[in-house]
Amino acid sequence: MDIFKYNKLSDMLRDLFIDDECTQLKESVTLEQLDEIESRLGITEEYINLFREAKTLYINRLLPHKFEIEIEKKSVIKTLRLTDIGRVLKGEIRYTDSHGYEKLSNSVEISAIGLETVLEFENIYSKNFELSLYGAIEQGSEFNIEVVEIPQDEFYASEDIDVRVDKTTMLAKSLCGQYSNNAPRYAIDNDINTTFHSADYRSYGTGEYGDFILELDLPKVINRVKFQTRPSHNGRIKAYEILYRTKNNEEWKKVFEQLTEQSGDFREAVFKPVLASEICIRVTNGHNYFVVFYEIDLFKYNTIEERIANLFTDETQNIIKDSITLEDIETLEEGLITESYINTLKKAKELYIESLIPEEFEISLNEDTILDEIQFVCEQRILKVCLAYENSLGEERIIRCNPLIDEENVTLNFRKILTKKLKF
Repeated sequence: MDIFKYNKLSDMLRDLFIDDECTQLKESVTLEQLDEIESRLGITEEYINLFREAKTLYINRLLPHKFEIEIEKKSVIKTLRLTDIGRVLKGEIRYTDSHGYEKLSNSVEISAIGLETVLEFENIYSKNFELSLYGAIEQGSEFNIEVVEIPQDEFYASEDIDVRVDKTTMLAKSLCGQYSNNAPRYAIDNDINTTFHSADYRSYGTGEYGDFILELDLPKVINRVKFQTRPSHNGRIKAYEILYRTKNNEEWKKVFEQLTEQSGDFREAVFKPVLASEICIRVTNGHNYFVVFYEIDLFKYNTIEERIANLFTDETQNIIKDSITLEDIETLEEGLITESYINTLKKAKELYIESLIPEEFEISLNEDTILDEIQFVCEQRILKVCLAYENSLGEERIIRCNPLIDEENVTLNFRKILTKKLKF
């Protein structure tokens, strides 16, 4: 038999609440009162849980102080440093992802030393966001909010490198069962000779689709999913969606949808980048209600894509922005190895050159002359030369020349022409 001494702390905690179930806090409870009780807490789990519930209820009835924050470029953020802000009990960040979904990140740790308060949040990926602070907030004369920079390489790439996510850092899960020993892990084992094969997905969840989940060891900014399905028969993927979530207690958010069957057995989904800890491939039409994957790859976002896209006025990439300079384009060209990037920048340079007003020079000869070379001196950089001339019939012809440049000396070589009037 155990006999326990009376502990007044139990009554102090329960006296904070209106009801015996301890679900409603009294209006009269103050922060000072909570601080006093917290200073008396030890290791008794019942008291600690009661106190946490009371403090949560107290914070939830406070009106938040809100601040609009914008940083220089879109980044992954998890730490804010506040100066002379008073006492912060809780922080929230609300932001909108690349697809227009509203997202919420809560503070997971708050530490204060002197006038400085540091808030650690669940990771977010944004350029601007709304910060809500709960507590005894007072903006002093030295008030400041600083976004603490963290290395971004683990989340996304900024150089032209292989951005496939290491599959050994993933965990594959099927929410539509498996057929025989064709387990989920075979979809990410880098071996196309092994296969994941689901059960009949009508027997799982709503029965309308089959979900296949990839969990990442750490959040990554993802913008591409590629997989191989079977060429025919049961499990061939005809229609699917890509969904993501940043933390496992939030709703799935759809970022891609393929409604019609594509030819071949490879599928690729490209979408605006999102910070994901989990990716879901939701098969909405699998042949005979099965799902088959030979292999799946996830790709981290590469900021080169955005920097190249920003050269153009819109997604068609047919018009270059007026503010773009040749230096902007050529800086992006450095170190590229991906053919699609190289080709897009080549197009951007051509559009840039076409937007320039050309300088024209005319040469008149006394008589028809055979020419195949022109030499001149020019101090400016030459990007493009077009030679226009009249042939012996008086018709205008145009030749595009690739200039040979040796410092200020320029040579134009071209097929032989007969003319007595030309310009370039």
